[in-house]
Amino acid sequence: MIARNDDRRIRQLIENATQACARGRVLKADRLVRQAEAEAPRHPLVLNETACRLLIKGDAAGANVLLKQAIIQDPSQATLWLNLAVALRGLNRTVEEMAAIGQVLALEPRNFRAMLQKASLHELQGQRRAAAMAYRQALQSVPAGSIPPQSMRPVFEHALQFVEDFIEGRLQDLRARYAEDRPR
Repeated sequence: MIARNDDRRIRQLIENATQACARGRVLKADRLVRQAEAEAPRHPLVLNETACRLLIKGDAAGANVLLKQAIIQDPSQATLWLNLAVALRGLNRTVEEMAAIGQVLALEPRNFRAMLQKASLHELQGQRRAAAMAYRQALQSVPAGSIPPQSMRPVFEHALQFVEDFIEGRLQDLRARYAEDRPR
């Protein structure tokens, strides 16, 4: 068990690393993460950071092991569950991936990334209707007039296009079915 002050310190180090990385200060971010790793290598946030680095390197299996350890220690962190879902996608373990996404959404019902991953998983499984509904729900959670971050735009545009294509396909089916009933 990590003492409260130690936990606070590790959380601050990881947060500072995240902010440094967002500002393009990658070396500082790496230094802060290494410091956190040295002080508390089994802390859930340190395990999460290490797992994220493994995911970037393509090691979904290694990330999966670390994320499960982190979740045992702190199952209330949606980020851990979301990263676990990403690792499970890399391992093609769809049932477990959906369960992890479900945990994220139970903790944070409006988590945009989790909603998108759920929709994407439905799409990969060929469940077009479920995918369209999930993409639509994710799109509806975005405040009107807001612009998604550059990194999310391709996913956002895919979601929009998928929903539009699904609706158009359904309309074409209805038009064909009732073509004879149209007034002339």
